[in-house]
Amino acid sequence: MGIGAIQGIAEIPAPTQTSEIIKIVVQLVIGVITVWKMLKKPKNTDSNQQNQ
Repeated sequence: MGIGAIQGIAEIPAPTQTSEIIKIVVQLVIGVITVWKMLKKPKNTDSNQQNQ
């Protein structure tokens, strides 16, 4: 998931304006999920640092 998925979806032909909007929404969702995963801190790392 990530940039490759967004680019793959962008290459799908959109015969109608509605499907073009759906493609954009899917790209935005994938982008938000990717950024969220990148910024999310693992809980194990935080608890290990506090215990030391």
